[in-house]
Amino acid sequence: ESDPDAARAAAPPLHVRAASPAQSIDTVAAIEHGAQHLLHVEPQGGAMGGGAPAEVERSVRYFKDGSVRYYRGEPPCDRLVRAELEDGSVQYYEGAKGFEHGVRKQFADGRMQFFVGDKGSERTLRLELPDGRIQFYEGEQGAERVTRAYFADGRVKHYEGHKGAERVVRIEFP
Repeated sequence: ESDPDAARAAAPPLHVRAASPAQSIDTVAAIEHGAQHLLHVEPQGGAMGGGAPAEVERSVRYFKDGSVRYYRGEPPCDRLVRAELEDGSVQYYEGAKGFEHGVRKQFADGRMQFFVGDKGSERTLRLELPDGRIQFYEGEQGAERVTRAYFADGRVKHYEGHKGAERVVRIEFP
């Protein structure tokens, strides 16, 4: 028979920071944002268990709204990098902790939306649709309007007008 203690000793060591918010002071911020629990696993001594510590720590936080959020970096500077939402969409973030801003959202139906701007003022820059169409937007957050659309067949439509009232002003054919 195999000895489970010997097998554990032979495996690369793992550091588990917490299994529930009540077990770690590091999870105070997660609790404040509604996290149900935090699981943080880091290989000690690199990916193969020897040498320098792992470059990137990752933590995963599960929220009551059904979302799962992924963080990267050493606490207390760990930053949000991805959120998987209950509707099947995935939101990607960039920026330092506290300044994370949305850069891309992938929807379950295949749409991909790209954003620019600082945290809280992100605006849509581009929307890629499953049919091959790519729409470009201009305007402030909440007032983004389509300015042009590229189609899989090579057509390009140019638009003018306010959000929701855009109209085609020119069509380019391949």
